[in-house]
Amino acid sequence: MPVPSRFRTLGARPRGGGRTRQMQLGFNTNIRYRGVQFHVQTEDSGAARPHVVTHLYHGGTILASEKSGYSELVEERDLEARVRALMGEQHQEMVRRLQSGELDGVLE
Repeated sequence: MPVPSRFRTLGARPRGGGRTRQMQLGFNTNIRYRGVQFHVQTEDSGAARPHVVTHLYHGGTILASEKSGYSELVEERDLEARVRALMGEQHQEMVRRLQSGELDGVLE
């Protein structure tokens, strides 16, 4: 599945100085499943807090979450591309889990 291209970038400076990198924000997808509207949101917390968080929402309530750290990647030259790929994979996995019925237990 292609990664959604809807994201904004904000400047972020890694802890202890270092080069500025763009914090990836805002993969957002609205999904209708079993006649109900859900929202999947994935955000990057930036190099100072190197993790990507994905939430599944319904009516403003978080029903499921996934958090992946990437501290081992902070010094990599291709950090932005690798974080963007991690975000896309994690986002699409949450969408897949919802659509496959894997999360039905938390929806009831």
